[in-house]
Amino acid sequence: MDIFKYQNDGLLFICGDFNRCGCLHDYISGVDVLPDRNTVNYTVNIYGELFIDLFINTNFCILNGRNSVRNDLTSISVKGCSVVDYCITPYDSLNYLIDFTVTRTTDSSIPDHSLLSWNVVFNECVDVTINENVTSGSFDKVDV
Repeated sequence: MDIFKYQNDGLLFICGDFNRCGCLHDYISGVDVLPDRNTVNYTVNIYGELFIDLFINTNFCILNGRNSVRNDLTSISVKGCSVVDYCITPYDSLNYLIDFTVTRTTDSSIPDHSLLSWNVVFNECVDVTINENVTSGSFDKVDV
């Protein structure tokens, strides 16, 4: 799995349309020390439970609702509203990702998913190289 391949290469975060994790803890209570997550959707499905298990086994956590400026629903359509889009990061990278913001889409010509954004803060000067996947237009990896 790519998480294990890249988890020690530097700052890592993964974003996507995942499953409904609701208010499940993405860490082991009493063992891991993480800031509380403000949850705006409480629906959980079986895949969300499996997703949470992946976090616990890889020391990853959900950025949504932590270090937030504005946390909100990420999918809003005629089928309903929910949080299915997440940004995940290793526990030890959480303090570098601040001002997490969910911006709802208002233009009907774009997808019904919200925009997730955040700032990355470093305490020292670093060189950043972005490797872009040209075929899909998405970012593969950021080397820091």
